[in-house]
Amino acid sequence: MKIKLLYMVVCVYFFSYGRDQHIPAEITKLLGQYTRPFTLLEICPNDIKYSVQLAQKYPTSVFIILTVGNKTGTINYSVLNKLKNVVLLNVYTLSEPDIKTLSRCEHFDVLLMHDLIITESFCHLADYVVLDNAHAQFRDSSIMHTPKNGIDIPRWSCKVMPESPEPRYPIMSNFREKYCVKNGVRSSWLPGINLITALMLYVSYPSLDLIAKNIKSMKKIDHNDLVIGNMIVQGAVIVPIDFNDKRHFIKVKTCLKAAKRLLKNIKKTHNNEQAINDYHARLMSRKKP
Repeated sequence: MKIKLLYMVVCVYFFSYGRDQHIPAEITKLLGQYTRPFTLLEICPNDIKYSVQLAQKYPTSVFIILTVGNKTGTINYSVLNKLKNVVLLNVYTLSEPDIKTLSRCEHFDVLLMHDLIITESFCHLADYVVLDNAHAQFRDSSIMHTPKNGIDIPRWSCKVMPESPEPRYPIMSNFREKYCVKNGVRSSWLPGINLITALMLYVSYPSLDLIAKNIKSMKKIDHNDLVIGNMIVQGAVIVPIDFNDKRHFIKVKTCLKAAKRLLKNIKKTHNNEQAINDYHARLMSRKKP
């Protein structure tokens, strides 16, 4: 009887967690127009607003939660693990250069903003920017359509590349389909966030151990450039991209060994950017032209 009661309590908690927030009708209407999996970025100070309940409603889409302030005590990680399609990032501060770099290397479908000072850089993160009631005075409407027609750099670690007046990697995105054109080849755009971006923004879910487990499972994949910049985090699952890029060749075993060492260094030093720079430096010498 006690076990049955405990099970009922856990179930009630799980399905109520994150549902104490009323989701505005305009957000529900916007997301309801997508007939494909989408990527939603929610930026909020310290706590989750809408993503947990939205992740339950849209299980094939990916929800990136970026909390600013690094206070995650109220977040239940077991709930995130059950949802499978949520990525949690935690930073102490979100600088203007970081926002700009994020906009150069990632393409989100929808951005939800809560209780933060809005700058123009935020408008370059997604096709749709949704402001909560605290920012209603910023625009006539709480939803801004800000079409994002591509990305400027392939990954966060390429931020030293000079800015391009036109996207180096054009992206076509609407409610029905989303694809990227790279080297003249059109490929579907997967929902999620690049693993390098996730690490640079101090990902806490999936955990480093879960990331390591995902990467280890790729040992039998036929891939000629299985670097972490060619991995997309979709929550509990990480998927590889960019197969058969003829510009590179590096053994899968070498890539996985380097990734394992990288994650160990991050755990040891907590200096994610330096660990990633060291990772790239070691791999570059092993790549064949």
